[in-house]
Amino acid sequence: MTRRLTAHASVFTILDALRRAGWGVLRGPAFRCHRAILDSLVAASRNQRSDYAGFFTITTNQLADRAGYTDRHIRACLPDLEDLGVITWHRGGVVEGRPRPGHMRINKKTLVDLVHAARPVYDRLLNQRRRETSERLRKLNRAVLFPQKPRRVSVDNSHAEMNSCLPLNRRASATSALAHAQKASPAVDTAVKKKGQTELRVITFQSYMNKKYPNAHTDLWALCDIDPVAQELAERGAMTYEEIRRLETDSHLEHANLAGVSVVDIYER
Repeated sequence: MTRRLTAHASVFTILDALRRAGWGVLRGPAFRCHRAILDSLVAASRNQRSDYAGFFTITTNQLADRAGYTDRHIRACLPDLEDLGVITWHRGGVVEGRPRPGHMRINKKTLVDLVHAARPVYDRLLNQRRRETSERLRKLNRAVLFPQKPRRVSVDNSHAEMNSCLPLNRRASATSALAHAQKASPAVDTAVKKKGQTELRVITFQSYMNKKYPNAHTDLWALCDIDPVAQELAERGAMTYEEIRRLETDSHLEHANLAGVSVVDIYER
């Protein structure tokens, strides 16, 4: 059973919970300085051993140095945190000719309320991301997303084949290529070329990625986002050489060097 967060927790625990909840109302680039201020204030409270009280002494110059912002940025953002009720700022001044630093308090109850308000919103965001990822994987129709090392083939064929099955990624690519070809032409047979059939050679997604990005072992999704050909291959499974060249021309891309790329032979009437 998960314990409900309350104001009895330390300011470090509460701020960490707000961070894991996506920052709530402090989310986004406009509140970048505000988040840095809160992180620095929590660190200052821990250094002064007032992590549970949330009350400590600090100047705006010290806060600017710890947060990595200018004093002008800090003074512009502190009133926003005051308006939200997150902090209480008692300004310093000059007493008997000597400067006196100000005091700040982190209002833990307000911070806890922000956490409780942010969690449902962040949960909905996570659920939406899961649905979008599942939809992308469903359209991809792939068993393996990462390239594998090429199989070593005996030059003189004097040794028996150690593995008669294609790797999962190649089987998936071939299956997707066949499915796309059958959708375009119902009479497709990859087993044996029969009389009256024409041979169609297609390039699979895996072959294209291995050829164009030989050193990209991870994060293929990022490559698909910047490469229209890779994105189209990921959705269709395979394309002919002419289709790839036509798409590169339409997208104003430089033609990739596909010499020696692995192809899959399919036959259509």
